[in-house]
Amino acid sequence: GLKGLRSAALEGTFDRVDPAARKDVLTLKLRGYEARDVKLVESASLPLALKEGLADLDVSATLEKGGLTARITAGLRSARLAVEKFEERPGLAGRVDAAIRSALTGLTSLSLTAEISGTPEDFDVKVRSDIDDVLKSAVGGLVRDQMAGFEKELREAIESEAAGPLEKLNSGLKGLDGIGLELD
Repeated sequence: GLKGLRSAALEGTFDRVDPAARKDVLTLKLRGYEARDVKLVESASLPLALKEGLADLDVSATLEKGGLTARITAGLRSARLAVEKFEERPGLAGRVDAAIRSALTGLTSLSLTAEISGTPEDFDVKVRSDIDDVLKSAVGGLVRDQMAGFEKELREAIESEAAGPLEKLNSGLKGLDGIGLELD
C-alpha cells in the first residue's frame, strides 16, 4: 500500500542477551521509489532539481560494542534532472557552469555509495559517486577545447609575427641560388 514505492524490506536484530556483547544490526532495502520534484542543490550558480526518477536504496548498519559501521548505496535510474534559473557568471567560470549544466541535464542514471565508521558520536563518512566522472568529462572537454583554441591563436600569432622576417630570409636565399648557378 505504499504509494510511489515498488517494495520495501526492513530487517533488524537487537541482541541484548549479553549486555557486554551488545550488537544491533539493521538492514533497509527500498526499490523503485518514484521521486518527483526534489531539490538536490540550492545554489545561485547551479540550482539542481530531480524532476523525476526511480530510486533504489540499500542501508546496512551495525552497532557493536560502541562501534558503528554502515554502508548506504543509492541508485537513480530513468532520471530527468533540471537546472533551475541561475545566476550566470562571466568568462571561463560561466563556460564551466554551462558545461556542467549540460552534462547534468543529460544524466539519466546515478549511483552513490557512503561508508560510515566510528562511533555514533564521532564517525567518518566516505562518499563515492559516478557523478565525479560525468563532471570530470564535461569540464575536461571544455579545457581541451580551450587549449585547442589557445594553441590555434598562438600559432596564428607566431606565424603573423614571423611572416615578414621569413619572407626577407627567403628572398635573400633566392639571391644565393643565382650565385650558386654561376659557380656551377
